[in-house]
Amino acid sequence: MPKDFQIYLNLVELCRWLLPRVRVHFFQDWVLTFSRQVIVHSSKLPLVSGFYKLLMVAMKICSKTSYFKECQDDKSDHDAMDTRPSGSSDTQQCYLLVQKFIAEVLVRSRQYKDDLLSACLHLVLSLPVEIVAADVERLVPPLRLAIQIGLGYLPLAEAALDAMETWSNRLPRQMQPLFGRILPGLDEYLRTTPRQVSDSMETEERQRLTIMVLKSRRQASVQGRKLPLRVLKALDKTKQSDESALAHVRHRIIHLLGSLGGHTSLQLVRGADAHSRAAQAVAWDSKRRLDFAVPFVDIKPTISLDPFLPRVVELATSSSDRQTKVVACECLHSFAIYMIGKGARQPDGGEKSPMGKLYKRVFPVFLRLACDVEIVAVQLFRPLVLQLIHWLTSNRTFESAETMTLLDAILDGLVQSEITALRDFSAVCVREFLTWSIKQSSPQQLEKSPINTKSLLKRLFSLALHPSAFKRLGAALAFNHIYTVLREEESLVDMFAIEILVNFLLSLRMAHQDAAALGTQEHCCTAIKHLQRIISVKAKLFLKTTKNRGLPRNWKEADLKHVVGWLMPQEADLKHVFGWL
Repeated sequence: MPKDFQIYLNLVELCRWLLPRVRVHFFQDWVLTFSRQVIVHSSKLPLVSGFYKLLMVAMKICSKTSYFKECQDDKSDHDAMDTRPSGSSDTQQCYLLVQKFIAEVLVRSRQYKDDLLSACLHLVLSLPVEIVAADVERLVPPLRLAIQIGLGYLPLAEAALDAMETWSNRLPRQMQPLFGRILPGLDEYLRTTPRQVSDSMETEERQRLTIMVLKSRRQASVQGRKLPLRVLKALDKTKQSDESALAHVRHRIIHLLGSLGGHTSLQLVRGADAHSRAAQAVAWDSKRRLDFAVPFVDIKPTISLDPFLPRVVELATSSSDRQTKVVACECLHSFAIYMIGKGARQPDGGEKSPMGKLYKRVFPVFLRLACDVEIVAVQLFRPLVLQLIHWLTSNRTFESAETMTLLDAILDGLVQSEITALRDFSAVCVREFLTWSIKQSSPQQLEKSPINTKSLLKRLFSLALHPSAFKRLGAALAFNHIYTVLREEESLVDMFAIEILVNFLLSLRMAHQDAAALGTQEHCCTAIKHLQRIISVKAKLFLKTTKNRGLPRNWKEADLKHVVGWLMPQEADLKHVFGWL
């Protein structure tokens, strides 16, 4: 890390610790100047988390001092970042400025992960009530995401509870209809019983303090004095340390539910029960697939692992207790290896894809755990997913059931809108899928029928033309990860380049109404520029039509002449769209 950036991060941490604690009323005159400068720099460098943390400090001070108390929601079309509303005070200007910036952050944060995502969520959850009141509903998705991530990162759970307590007290009418979507996420915190602290060093410390207290009490009774203050303080700290951070979060959740009242707090149980019952009502497979003969010396009893699999998956993905989560991940990893090995050993004349139904359930879980906040889960499942790709891309039949189950799980992770880390890892998996599909195919197979490549690109074309912006974004991300692999195989370039180009140009036309902060246009333009370079370098391939070349929809031939003839009217009709290129 550069030294100047390290200094900047240290300065951010100093501001976070100092400014909210020291004479906050002095900061009121500088809120607008400070916020404007931070927002301008954040707009130029949106991937620097320090700016979101600095603005969070300003918002916390505004909440403490009721800085926005006199502000009203301004529905005007002023661009608060560029213009100063005539006749408005500094407070009103700052209100409009922050409100507009938060709207951009809510869109932009869907592409972030790790510390950057955490900083954005902390900023959103620290907003003053006056800004929240303008549109509470748009803050529900980040609040739910913070609760979900908080299972593995408790400071974010604390921030989410702070926001819920403040908003429910200050905005009860607006929050009332939204609790049904928020409260079920808290159920996972209450299911796990926090373990007592069992660290040997802490145990020794408690024993030492107990002996010190007993000695002090004996001396005090003899001399007729009270216990020394240092002993009382040490004893109090020991009692507080017995309560884990998770237990503290659980207590806060219980207090919150109690303050909301019975009718509202019941939504936590209803939402959780509806989800769990629906998941448990349907068996994962109608047959027992995972029978395991326990190799005892004198007897080998057979145990069916199928009933345990759903519960192990639930604990591995949603347990808030780290020890339970780690053990569940290790158990699931063992189940996965056994499942894959047993599926590979099925006789040739037996049932095709016997583990197919189980794979549909567990493959998405493997992908999610491969980018979990728990490092043990990542270390276990990231190599497993990549090894699965290597194994299942050796298929010799088109649209092989098990291979397509894995591919569909990867693409589902690529187009989901909540977990950015999962989207990025899924894009890496798409690249690995194509790389190993090519590795395990002969040159003759690639020229005649590259089965897995066709399956992959067919699905990407469907996503590129989907009405959902996130599905189009996922298609562009996937191609931007695989184009360096694709361009090295001349047969694949000849077969698919023109079809890919046409589909992404049509996708770009659909993206012109998407929010700019979402990045759909940007990634789509990047994909088209990659294709432009590929076709320019290998232009001789496209002078004539070949029989294996894929044809875009409603095209009879596909060569450079027809591509140029199709592009000219498209550019004339939508010059403002293709002008991005």
